[in-house]
Amino acid sequence: MPAPSLSMKEIRTRSSAFAARWADDVYEKGESQSFWNEFLAIFGIDRKRVAYFEKRAERFSTGNQGFIDLFWPGMLLVEQKSAGKDLAAADAQAFDYLDGLPAKDFPRAVVVSDFGHIKLTRFDEDGGASTYLIDTKNLEKEIDRFTFLAGYVQRDFTAAQEESVNAKAVKLMSNLYQEITRDHYSEHETAVFMTRVLFLLFGDDTGLWPRGLFHDLVDQSPVDGEAVAGTLDALFRALDRPETERSSRLSESIAPFPYVNGGIFNEHIEVPQFDSAMRAALLECCRFDWGSISPDVFGSMFQSVKAKVDRRAHGEHYTTPENISKTIDPLFMDSFRQQLAACGTNLNKLRAFHKSLADYTYLDPACGCGNFLVVAYREMRGLELEVLRKIRDVTGNEMLGSFEVANTLNVRPEQFFGIEIEEWPAAIAQTAMFLVDHQANMTLSQEFGEAPDRLPIRDAATIVVGNAIRLDWAEIVPPTDKTLVFGNPPFVGMAWLSASQQEDSRLAFAQLPEAKGERSGRLDYVASWYAKAISYARGYKARFAFVSTNSITQGDQARALDPIFRKANMAIDFGHRTFKWTSGAANAAAVFCTILGFSAAGTVKQKRLFDYPDVTGQPLESAPGSLNFYLIDSPLPGPSKRTKPLIPGLPLMSKGSQPTDGNHLTVTAEDYAEATGDTYAAKYLRPYRQSKEMIQGGERWCLWLVDAAPSDIKNSPFLKTRLTAVAAARLESPTPSVNAKASTPSLFTQIRQPKRKYLAVPEVSSENRDYIPMRYYEPDVIAGNKLIVIEDCPLWVFGYLQSAAFTAWVKTFAGRLKSDPSISPDLTYCVFPFIEPTGKKLVEFGAAVGGVLNARAIFPDEPLAALYSQVGMPLALRKAHERLDKLVDGMYGISNPTSSERVAMLLKKHHELVNSVPALFKLQEPVRRKAVRQRKSA
Repeated sequence: MPAPSLSMKEIRTRSSAFAARWADDVYEKGESQSFWNEFLAIFGIDRKRVAYFEKRAERFSTGNQGFIDLFWPGMLLVEQKSAGKDLAAADAQAFDYLDGLPAKDFPRAVVVSDFGHIKLTRFDEDGGASTYLIDTKNLEKEIDRFTFLAGYVQRDFTAAQEESVNAKAVKLMSNLYQEITRDHYSEHETAVFMTRVLFLLFGDDTGLWPRGLFHDLVDQSPVDGEAVAGTLDALFRALDRPETERSSRLSESIAPFPYVNGGIFNEHIEVPQFDSAMRAALLECCRFDWGSISPDVFGSMFQSVKAKVDRRAHGEHYTTPENISKTIDPLFMDSFRQQLAACGTNLNKLRAFHKSLADYTYLDPACGCGNFLVVAYREMRGLELEVLRKIRDVTGNEMLGSFEVANTLNVRPEQFFGIEIEEWPAAIAQTAMFLVDHQANMTLSQEFGEAPDRLPIRDAATIVVGNAIRLDWAEIVPPTDKTLVFGNPPFVGMAWLSASQQEDSRLAFAQLPEAKGERSGRLDYVASWYAKAISYARGYKARFAFVSTNSITQGDQARALDPIFRKANMAIDFGHRTFKWTSGAANAAAVFCTILGFSAAGTVKQKRLFDYPDVTGQPLESAPGSLNFYLIDSPLPGPSKRTKPLIPGLPLMSKGSQPTDGNHLTVTAEDYAEATGDTYAAKYLRPYRQSKEMIQGGERWCLWLVDAAPSDIKNSPFLKTRLTAVAAARLESPTPSVNAKASTPSLFTQIRQPKRKYLAVPEVSSENRDYIPMRYYEPDVIAGNKLIVIEDCPLWVFGYLQSAAFTAWVKTFAGRLKSDPSISPDLTYCVFPFIEPTGKKLVEFGAAVGGVLNARAIFPDEPLAALYSQVGMPLALRKAHERLDKLVDGMYGISNPTSSERVAMLLKKHHELVNSVPALFKLQEPVRRKAVRQRKSA
């Protein structure tokens, strides 16, 4: 059986012998073929299997036929000359062949040589190239330039290059999946088959066996594809059987594959039947260089072939490595890097730090396709490689002792655990973890000459298939002070929860005594993972970090979770404020996220906060003294709901009137002429405003029939038609209280119209505005239910509400509709800590508010949306608001504060006003509990 790809130690040894043999040769034709046969043998490659001598090809410059000295399709093109010949001319000749080659055969590199020198040109994914001129006698020192031939990967791509490569991989696998799903092939068998194919594709390009072995197996089958299923079935069976137990009559094309084990091939499945199109799709996958991508792209592949409705049901969103780094870096990677830096060149400290890496366990309790686990493992192996380099440099031992490197790695796959509810992504996660381990071992071998041999698979990550909310995490990985839990649990809003998910949430919070009396039933699905984390960590200093929708730190969500965390003695360690989610998957949903890191209070001393001035940009980091659940630099809890303002005597805020009319009591511009043409109806037509009309402009009216004479309704064809339609619409409603209102179709179902001049506030305002647009209306303008109204609102109150302080308050404590703050009286206005101005301050408020109104009046035809856009806000209006901001900030004793500093001060004032500033929670040592038996997945 041919040996698998060679270790770097063996490759260097062979390259040294090759250099000694060939450095002084001077012939071309006589020795050229031996030269290149032996060159490829340095990397364990049998030239006869992969490349051709004297390959006929067209010269682009002349159109005449020529012969490429050595051609390995898709990998290498070689021109060989005698010693002393012009390599530039050889280069030109080699490049002259490129334009005539099919795209699928275009090589990754061009090499020209005169025996004594080897000139290598390697092509980048973006069309660029790197060139190296190497003396053959020095080949051993430069052999790393060629290790791509043996499947070793140097991942030095730019972000754009990596994105391009990943996109190609996703497309290829999606094409294969589409071909498979044309038949009635079960979801389970599809999952198993696709993960096996991924494993074989990676193995073909990353040295698990001689390069191209799987490609050749498929390529040698008849083009009609009918034999492929039987061939793959035989291959799958062989891969699950040790070589010593295989049949002596096994096909020569299958026998070279090694025993894999590890559960990937141990289940017998029915392999899908192939036709020519499926065979072609599989071959296209085989021709792609899978060694050039990371297994963390598997999540994107998975999502790209899943139905959108399935993703919505399970709340699946697959994270990019960049977003994963936002989670794992502050959770543990930054700390590990700092510890390594602190070791300096002290050998004892380096060895102690290296040893400590074996003590950690890592759990993603919603792992999907394993993106978080893959990236975390890759980063930890990279960290360990750096430790080994430092130990080598300190000891002066260039090889560090190959046995030590290969056998004393302290970052191992079996330290990593995942829970996933669906079988297919779990299978992909298991496979991805093996492959990223293999890639890390290849990098280790490239650096030190040796690495662990992972085949047959003995040590692997544990991926459990099941409902993470109903499983006991401690049975999968017993908690310790060095357990790290992270991931992106499902994004399913409270309103979208299925009956099963509602039961999950109930069960999760039922385990928490601290949740009794809190409104946990109103929480999004992701909150269940926070509840499970608290139960899991009880008595330990395990640390957690979850990506969540930004609603978790706002409004009702934070108001319920904050007291639970405080009672459970849990503290926020770091947080990423709202940013826009980016996913590697095609057609990814637009989601606005936050990241919360937390642990038992006192575990982490220095808090970290990442703020996003631009939700699509990079964060700004600060070091707050403390962090509450709203990600404010404050130890105080958020405000509790109130039905009345903190200051007695302030006017109440309420929603506008609710029509619930099937749009039959409202009148649009298209219907206006008909309504005014009816003399009876015209008497009851009133201007009608919702948030849209108030902010964006436009006219709308309603039929306000509160005091309508019955005879007018009887004599009006327009009114009778409309009211009949209102009654019918209300009877069709599933809400009994609306059904009851069908008997009074002339009236809005909820009437709250002010009788005096009122301030109108939009229920929802854009996140992108620096101020929330508001305006006064006379009582004859009917306010709809998407407006919030304050009757007889004093100008000084209007001044506060139009300030940056109130905007920051709302953006922090209000609920959200997508990323936009949703304003409600009991969470914003009634809890806002107004300080009533008197005397001179009251006069100053009047002047400042007048300045805002006068600046608006300069543009009488412009809607509020235009006046309050971030980029289009008129300078006069912005300056007027800044003067108002300065006045409001001064009432709280602050000057030129940031938004978060404003909120922290306002929160402090709020608690002073309600006289309920709580004692800071005590930092308690955790109470130990007995370890639970560890359970591995099958």
